[in-house]
Amino acid sequence: MKITYDIEHLPEHKARGGKKSEETLALIAFLAGQKKNMCIEYDNAQECKRRYDSLRNYRNSNKLQNVYDIWREDKRIYIVKLKKAGARRGE
Repeated sequence: MKITYDIEHLPEHKARGGKKSEETLALIAFLAGQKKNMCIEYDNAQECKRRYDSLRNYRNSNKLQNVYDIWREDKRIYIVKLKKAGARRGE
């Protein structure tokens, strides 16, 4: 076994998780905006199901179940905000 300290050229560190999908980025923008609902339509039902699973996993892993509702119907995914932006205290 060999242990080395103060290495001059470290290899590039690769971040875990990778790049967010186009749908996830659109969802994040939607949640930050003022729109109440959104629909994402796909060419086929298989791709829709796969992307729906991805968006549902994002919601569950970030504990956003009480922020928006999501469901799939045929080749479309529907997303609806559940609660409004928090009210300011003292108003």
